[in-house]
Amino acid sequence: MAVAENLARAFEAAQAQTNRSYPVYYANMDRAVEIAKRCITQGTNVFISRGRTASYLREKLNVPVISVKQSYFAYTMAIRRAQKHKGDGKVALIGFSDQFCYVVSKYKHIWDDGILLSRPLQWRFRTEEEFDQDLLEEIRRLKREGATAVVGGDLVCKLARALGLYAISAEPDHDSLLEALEEAEYIVRIAQEKENRIQTINTILNAVSEGILYLNEEGVVISFNQQAEKIFRLETDGRFQIQELIPNFDFKEFRQEQHNICGHIAEYQGHSLVINATVIATGNIFLGCVMSVQEAGQIQHLERNIRAKNAKNGLVSKGEFCDIQGDSAIMQQTIRMAKKIARSESTVLITGATGTGKEIFAQSIHNYSQRAQGPFVSINCAALTHSVLESELFGYAKGAFTGALSEGKMGIFEMAHGGTLFLDEISELPLDVQPKLLRVLQEREVMRIGGNRVIPVDVRLITASNKNLQQEVLKNNFRMDLYQRLNILELALPALDDRREDIPKLTQYFLNQLEGTRNITLAPEVYKFLEEAHWVGNVRQLRNAVERLTILPDTDRVELDDAHRILDSMLIFPVIAEKNGLQHDNTEQEKILGTLKECGGNRTQAAEQLGISTVTLWRRMKKYGLL
Repeated sequence: MAVAENLARAFEAAQAQTNRSYPVYYANMDRAVEIAKRCITQGTNVFISRGRTASYLREKLNVPVISVKQSYFAYTMAIRRAQKHKGDGKVALIGFSDQFCYVVSKYKHIWDDGILLSRPLQWRFRTEEEFDQDLLEEIRRLKREGATAVVGGDLVCKLARALGLYAISAEPDHDSLLEALEEAEYIVRIAQEKENRIQTINTILNAVSEGILYLNEEGVVISFNQQAEKIFRLETDGRFQIQELIPNFDFKEFRQEQHNICGHIAEYQGHSLVINATVIATGNIFLGCVMSVQEAGQIQHLERNIRAKNAKNGLVSKGEFCDIQGDSAIMQQTIRMAKKIARSESTVLITGATGTGKEIFAQSIHNYSQRAQGPFVSINCAALTHSVLESELFGYAKGAFTGALSEGKMGIFEMAHGGTLFLDEISELPLDVQPKLLRVLQEREVMRIGGNRVIPVDVRLITASNKNLQQEVLKNNFRMDLYQRLNILELALPALDDRREDIPKLTQYFLNQLEGTRNITLAPEVYKFLEEAHWVGNVRQLRNAVERLTILPDTDRVELDDAHRILDSMLIFPVIAEKNGLQHDNTEQEKILGTLKECGGNRTQAAEQLGISTVTLWRRMKKYGLL
């Protein structure tokens, strides 16, 4: 940051001789600060300047500023040149920077007695205008005392010449400039090495799974890693006492005893933490400590992984709410309710007919919840025998029964630890297994069959049933207490017949999914045909129907006749009350024939006149052999 043009040229020349190319700016005081701040945002780490501007930059910036030394040699050479032009007068040496005051105090006894020295001028806490006026008055005073030539900086020379005095600047010598450059480079190199060490240490600390906190001798948290920030939800720029985070940690006692702590159990916002603390001391002087913090649930998670080895392989939930197709009001309302449910930790009961999508809703709730990173384990209670189901749920110990694995087996509650367990067709759970499930839900711990050790589990349970559990309770097929425990939150899924407007979109979605080597398209009448069918199997049945339509047609475009031929055997059509009172009796055939005759054989007009759809008309005509 050159304060004068001649200094800028001197910097550029020194750099050119040593193959350097640092930017040089010509500015001083506030303008220099403005430029420097902009440079800092662009990565500048150190500045070089001279005199008052260097001191000013140091006060305004939080980065190092190197001041070019003003040597005795530079002042002496300038004084000699000024003496050649002083005539009968004297030479005045004028300056106000910290460096100038240092040089004058050290070497003034060497210079001639005929050298006039300026009085110390206070530039700090003065405006530019005020200081310029003070400096001008000082030059006038020296002129009155006989000064005819002046040695000083750029501003001094400018004001002195305005008063008719000869003025010359004390130029910094080449060596002083190189020394400043080398010092600045050294500072940058040391700062970079320090930053590299800090970054390496931070990377190491952030790579560990424990939260790490550094406490000073007063128990104030000075720094912490990312994991600690996550556990305690800390602000990166805050400082606080450790008791604010862990009230039951007695820091005063820890400081007095200066014994390392291992395995201290603490509570933070409902979570159990395991804490280790290591003393930092020099001799008998206590300097603070390093504290490692780990969530107990994380330790349990690691323990489960060790026991299970690769048990989590495949236990992944793929369903998302965005995968659920349906724009109908009832479906959108169901999705909104499911998202609300996902934000809680309560047990969920999903009800709905077969094929309505209970599992994809269970997967979506898991993936939308705070447990999304945990396992998702699913099991169908109706698919397993009584004995197999119990061992799958709770696991078994080594040698629990004949045929058991020698090392024992973990149950799905253990596999789902930290995640979600989905029990489909919960109504088929045997009565004698139901109280065992109830105990696991209440105690949050499981005991393997044949074992003698309880294992804590953290599982969110989602169940599903296509039966009315209340009726099953009345029939004594299901326990009332278990039903109440499962039915904390209920999500009722609509049947496909209750959202027929979604059928075209679902059909197209399945076509895109099932598209193989053929690019199947459906005629508009086929979409209407599907929309009017009665879907006993709901969305699952619709998908099966679409799959047929992608395989069996003779051409890539499916017409209404093709759809009837391929799907009539698997679909049930509801009896539809016609608007004009058309009855399905012996007169129906005659009424259809008569209407067609009136309309000149135009089926669309005939259907409109009869008050039925063209698809229904086509179906009636086929029924009576009129096609």
